[in-house]
Amino acid sequence: MTPKPYSWLPLFSLTAMVAFTAQVTPTGGAPQSRPTQSSTAQVQPETKTLGPDLPLSAMPTRPAGVCFVVEHRSALNRRTVRVHGIVAAALLGAAACPPDRGMCMPPSIILSESEPGKNRPACSVRILVSKDAKQQDYPIGKAAEVRATVDGHATGVVLTRVD
Repeated sequence: MTPKPYSWLPLFSLTAMVAFTAQVTPTGGAPQSRPTQSSTAQVQPETKTLGPDLPLSAMPTRPAGVCFVVEHRSALNRRTVRVHGIVAAALLGAAACPPDRGMCMPPSIILSESEPGKNRPACSVRILVSKDAKQQDYPIGKAAEVRATVDGHATGVVLTRVD
């Protein structure tokens, strides 16, 4: 049995309508925001996993903590900063490219806040590193300071090491 011409049109229309409706339907809750620090700066909605996305009054002159980078991710977008923290994981070499997975991820380390506060959630960021990086360059549990460029927006942040 051969399909009739244009028999796929109702299915395509229905699929497009469902997809379009799903994109424009509100989520039901009003976005949460915090007061702004200046009259022109806007605070992005708080995400459940990253917390607030705060404006930045000035670039840090000293190495920044991981939570500072996470809290100012949009303001730091495309800027180079020094960030310090504790190496929580190092996905380098075979760990970044396991033979039984079929694909590899870019070599990276996970840097966590060195001293989380009592009322602060634990913070961590992924930092992409060179493919030549070695496991001994980033011992787990040790303090590290990395100069990196931030790729940050309201819903996520990742850094890329620069030298």
